[in-house]
Amino acid sequence: MSPYTSANEYSFFRGAAATINLYKYFDITPFVSFRHLDASQKENKLGEPEQSTINQTGLHRTPTEIKNKNSLTQRTYSLVLQYTKNEFGVGTVAYQSSYDNSFITQTALYDKYSFMGNKLTNLGLFYNYTFKNMYRYNEVGKALNGGVVAISGVLISLSSSVSAAVTYRNYSKNQGVPESTEAVNERVFFSAFCQLIYNPFSIWDVGFQLSYLAVFGLFYLQPKIYNLFYIENKWLDKLWNFIAMSLAAQIATFSLSIYYFHQFPLYFLIGNLFITLPLVLMMYLEVAVLIPGLSFWLLLSNG
Repeated sequence: MSPYTSANEYSFFRGAAATINLYKYFDITPFVSFRHLDASQKENKLGEPEQSTINQTGLHRTPTEIKNKNSLTQRTYSLVLQYTKNEFGVGTVAYQSSYDNSFITQTALYDKYSFMGNKLTNLGLFYNYTFKNMYRYNEVGKALNGGVVAISGVLISLSSSVSAAVTYRNYSKNQGVPESTEAVNERVFFSAFCQLIYNPFSIWDVGFQLSYLAVFGLFYLQPKIYNLFYIENKWLDKLWNFIAMSLAAQIATFSLSIYYFHQFPLYFLIGNLFITLPLVLMMYLEVAVLIPGLSFWLLLSNG
């Protein structure tokens, strides 16, 4: 066990815990936590309070913030079983969080897979080991009614004053964690890191910079732009999705375009539509070619 030292002053537990040695290298750690949270609540049709979000600022300045103070009770029970020998450790963890009121989802598209209900149970596996100047860790968790969350990383001591850290996280869209902040997968940034490890001078390459900035725009900005408008028509909605992708990529690469080329394309919306749509079609055709049976019929049709 260790004290709570995160920069976030909100996500802590308040209760009791103890680590008990079962046999030689096996330890068990039970803990229980009871605390009050700030939540924006409203009554449902039955007159019962429910909430969609938890306030994480910890501030109580306005009448609404004061009203939401300590409005939700959280109870957490957990059990950790761990095997530790020398520089290696492996274990499993199970915990359940329950709330006195249920969570509901909002109408926004980015809330489609948000946690619902008043009880959440998670199971997880983890391991860590130290080899010379390298510390390796990995953890995988699964909500019983949700998705999978994984984190993997390594800490390396390069010298007495320099250390390097690499972390990879992967969150399922239905991860089912009500008090979590927005989670963004990091596959693209991990690939950029691997490419820089292979060739550090790639960071000065214009193509490398523009490519990863554009992808960052697609990951981070495109959902925010797309959610600005709700379009009922299916085909107009798809068109708006492509426009949002184009806007996100151009906004992300705007500064570099001005710096390197001293100009900014004004017809990118129309141009990108003519590029993006054929690219999607080509991707589907490439997948079709990889299927043996379908490739055979395509050859016959060409013959």
